[in-house]
Amino acid sequence: MSYVPLYDPGRCSRPLADGADALAHSPETGSGGTRWLVYQFLYVAVAEELFFRGYLQANVMRLLGDARPGSRRIDPYVAIVISAGCFALAHAVVQGQITSLLTFLPGLILAWLFIRTHSLLAPILFHGLANVSYGVIALNLT
Repeated sequence: MSYVPLYDPGRCSRPLADGADALAHSPETGSGGTRWLVYQFLYVAVAEELFFRGYLQANVMRLLGDARPGSRRIDPYVAIVISAGCFALAHAVVQGQITSLLTFLPGLILAWLFIRTHSLLAPILFHGLANVSYGVIALNLT
């Protein structure tokens, strides 16, 4: 079994599309595809959602709630915007592309899902499916 790199900074500055591209040229696309799916869900989606929603957003909500007891329902929305903004900024810094700031929009959805469901499961599943969808689209466009 050979190793298929999911991201090689020397080749491309698009980690997700590069990972899909690596799968398309893999001699063992079947197992490579499974590895890529597992990577997107268990490594990328779980890790990012644990940090951005489970840690950052939950603590922002807690701090806003402690700072302004009895305030109106604006606190969860402030936490959603802060979480989505940090999510987009982190993607722009790591990927080195200003267009990565567009992850602010799915960040809003992920943050809303976290508040709506009181669970990380929905944002993790949505995040994984969004990454896989983007990878498949990128693979078909290249």
